[in-house]
Amino acid sequence: MATATKGKKATSVNQDRDAALKKYEELFEQLTRFTHSITSYEEVIQSARLDVEEAKLAYDEAKDKLRELENARDGAKHSLYRFLSPKNGEIMPLFDTMEEPDEEVHGKNCTEWRKEPIAALKISLPSINALTDADIVMVGQLQDRVLESPKSWWDSVPPLNAGTAAAIVDRLNDFIFDKTAK
Repeated sequence: MATATKGKKATSVNQDRDAALKKYEELFEQLTRFTHSITSYEEVIQSARLDVEEAKLAYDEAKDKLRELENARDGAKHSLYRFLSPKNGEIMPLFDTMEEPDEEVHGKNCTEWRKEPIAALKISLPSINALTDADIVMVGQLQDRVLESPKSWWDSVPPLNAGTAAAIVDRLNDFIFDKTAK
């Protein structure tokens, strides 16, 4: 009978161990479900953070574009003012303020695009103000100055330096290329 009691105790101990093991397995299964859920949320949160960063960049780019457009508008207003009342106080007709358009010298379709205000070049507002203060209010006038003295045209526009002048000329060249490529 001692053997039967030992067998029952061994079986009972094994059943207790099996029951305890089963409880731990169920517990670990529930813990695994929670950790999978947390991991899933972490992935979704990371994706949402990336979406927020992209939206913020798009917003910042849109704000910069708006500021650039507002500056161009303000530059056009300043150009108009300077055109209507140049330094000498006389309103100067368009043909008196720049050379006659010549497609061989100025480029294709120059009769039209040389009449554009310098704000059309989309240069900075300080550059527009400096040019208009020097009575350069139209693309044609700027082109005439550059053609007349390519290495020092900005000397007659005090706030400008060589670097700013080079950037303005790059925008001028891009503008002319766009207008003459049509």
